[in-house]
Amino acid sequence: MIGRFESSHNNDVRPLLFDTNGCSAHFHANIEIVCVKRGAIEIVINGSRRVLRGGEVSVSGPFDIHQYALIEPDSVGRVLIIPLTYAAKFGALTSKKVLEDYFFGGAAFNEIETLFGVLERHIDGDDLTTEGIIDAVLGIVLKNLPFGRAKSVKMEKDVMRDCLTYINANYREEISLEGLAKEFGYSPNHFSKLFNTYLQTGLREYVNTLRADDAAALIRGGADVSAAAFDSGFDCMRTFYRVFKTRFCMTPREYVNRREALLEQAAPDPSVERDLGCCGS
Repeated sequence: MIGRFESSHNNDVRPLLFDTNGCSAHFHANIEIVCVKRGAIEIVINGSRRVLRGGEVSVSGPFDIHQYALIEPDSVGRVLIIPLTYAAKFGALTSKKVLEDYFFGGAAFNEIETLFGVLERHIDGDDLTTEGIIDAVLGIVLKNLPFGRAKSVKMEKDVMRDCLTYINANYREEISLEGLAKEFGYSPNHFSKLFNTYLQTGLREYVNTLRADDAAALIRGGADVSAAAFDSGFDCMRTFYRVFKTRFCMTPREYVNRREALLEQAAPDPSVERDLGCCGS
């Protein structure tokens, strides 16, 4: 799954617990735990790729770049996002350390699944209970994952985090592999391999996907197709049509027509945007 880089969870002040439908590459300042209950989910964290099946868990630390894709249609993955304000003890125990692995299973899965169920009943309640349950979850994580001082991994993660931040702020402008490689101190060939490892896609495809999502948002806001294409950073209509159709499984004109038909059926609301969707979503 390729999509828009997001860091919106930086603003979360309470833990979130929900089922994942998959997500594109993103990072935020929180801890994110995925508990795969059934099926198979492909998870990539900082370039480390694994297909998790029922009974396995993944953990992304603060600013780890991660993405998920459901491999089987009946897959269920429960996600817990933990703001760092709820992980003070865990943070103190792991300060100046980094995760060396992100995946585990076995009996620890059953313990975490049970705690997720307890947390779901108390997540909107008092902070003391919520923090106690989260401490228990993170205690299991601490016992089942190796932590170390993997400086090279941390450096690469920081480079890719800064790279994604730059791309997200500048995708409407010209962005080249050579320019980014020079900016971050790598050869173009090495930077291309690093980007593909962490994002599971090439730079051009990633940037064009951001532009396609931006163009779709502009179209939903009333812009005509040509203006949306050029304002989102495309310099060629042929490329725009190709990327847009790949992203949304329809041409821009079909996208406009479908949105207009949906708006005629009901007053505008967020579900209209969800119904338009993306390929594979």
